[in-house]
Amino acid sequence: MRRVRPEGGVRFVPLGAFPEATLQALAAYYRDKYGLAIDLAPSLSVPPAAFDAARGQLDSEVLVGILQAAYPQRPGERLIVIGFVADDMYIPDFNWRYALSYRKADRYAVVSSARMDRGCLGLTRASPERTHSRLRK
Repeated sequence: MRRVRPEGGVRFVPLGAFPEATLQALAAYYRDKYGLAIDLAPSLSVPPAAFDAARGQLDSEVLVGILQAAYPQRPGERLIVIGFVADDMYIPDFNWRYALSYRKADRYAVVSSARMDRGCLGLTRASPERTHSRLRK
């Protein structure tokens, strides 16, 4: 895991049990394809308050709040923080059944890989290659 640069850049943060190896592969992809250096941060735990028991999903707003608390923006800093979670999530302000991603203030985002392994109409499983391709997007 590389050290984080305080002047800014892009930082990937695993939330909960998101596989670190997956984030390392993503960072390598962006480095090789675009020359973009991605900092990998240690995993942050997901508090029970992030889980909505009625929906059986994580609240994306709470997840972004965890990122904001752990990595507050400093004046003049150009840091983009992207959290990754393996669990299903939703956006409270929308009447959607689920969300694959959510962003706030153009500096924080969270991505859920929970439904990226679904194939045609959700009836089959997508290949690992398709799942990783979706995660990169």
